[in-house]
Amino acid sequence: MQTLWSDVLNVGFGDMDDQHKVLVNYLDQLVNEGQERGAEAIATILAGLGAYVGYHFSYEEKQMDEFNYPDSAKHKKEHENFGVQVAAALEKYKGGEFSLDELIAFLKNWLVKHILVRDRILATYLLEQTKA
Repeated sequence: MQTLWSDVLNVGFGDMDDQHKVLVNYLDQLVNEGQERGAEAIATILAGLGAYVGYHFSYEEKQMDEFNYPDSAKHKKEHENFGVQVAAALEKYKGGEFSLDELIAFLKNWLVKHILVRDRILATYLLEQTKA
């Protein structure tokens, strides 16, 4: 079974890393099972991913607020923009304009970039705050 997860995606903040692994697991399910299991399974996986993304973003945003993260507005805006982009991508997929592979590529690229850049900066800040 192919997996997107790699230790390079660890940001060093336990809860965030655990949640990122769950998000990556949803993408892994799409990659490894989506084509074989068909449209209903894809819809179920995407619904689960969407719900978990909401939970994860809420967790991160609570951490930002609790620890007065100075870049929270920009980070939250990126979360908001992702929601809009995902909704548009899903509509294109449902309308036949996007293949499953294109949808997966979009989700992977956004998630990996977000983890490696935004979430790594946030995690570093949170770790500094929790050690103080």
